[in-house]
Amino acid sequence: MTPEVVIYRYLEVLQREPVDVPALTRRICADVDLLGRWLTVLQIPADPDVLRQNLGALPGSTLRILARSEAQSMLFDFVTVRLSLDRWETALRGAFLAEALARDIQPLKAGGVSGHSASRIRSLVLPASSGVALDHDTRLRELIDLRGAQASELKDADPVHQILAVVEANEDPEVAATLANVLLGLTPERFAGLNSAADDACQRVMKVTGIQDEGGTPWAQRIAEEERISTLARLFDEPGEQSFFERHRLASRGLF
Repeated sequence: MTPEVVIYRYLEVLQREPVDVPALTRRICADVDLLGRWLTVLQIPADPDVLRQNLGALPGSTLRILARSEAQSMLFDFVTVRLSLDRWETALRGAFLAEALARDIQPLKAGGVSGHSASRIRSLVLPASSGVALDHDTRLRELIDLRGAQASELKDADPVHQILAVVEANEDPEVAATLANVLLGLTPERFAGLNSAADDACQRVMKVTGIQDEGGTPWAQRIAEEERISTLARLFDEPGEQSFFERHRLASRGLF
């Protein structure tokens, strides 16, 4: 489940006029729940370039309504235990490792690895490593179907399957390094360097998007208060006979 600070930073982008679509895309692509929801809404494959194009094609008002609806659905899901920020960061780091591996094992030409760009592979591995399938993305379903296969079964497999196996083994760096050597031909030293590069990329994204643990900040409370203010502000746009003073008083009572 998405950490509350991630939802807060996601909603923060919607306050800009016009909406900063590249920034919104970065936040969506960093979180498996947001990514899965938007890919389902737009019925597109897990590819950040395609996502950015589709978001940019939406009218600003439509984009804001859809984005807020997804955030509210995620925030007020009281059944699912919310994912800790540490686990969320681990998933993101794994996706960046997949991208680094894809760039390293085959210099990106026109088709990339298995016909995919490195960023597409990152966006495939993020949901695949969490077991999040999308009915309309057959490539993602194929990856999930082979999760957990033995190294011997993956020696001749598609490189993207091999990359996912290495990423999923990375909880134990020594095991992952051995697997990277067997499947991808990487030396332990090279694999360690790619792991370090993936960690740097993850930290850059978290810094740029403001995703950090700020000492117990009540993110859910902050989101709820700002959403209430945004909703009550619509009182002043509503037609009717009530005076500005009366509307202001009603809004103030709702807040305070």
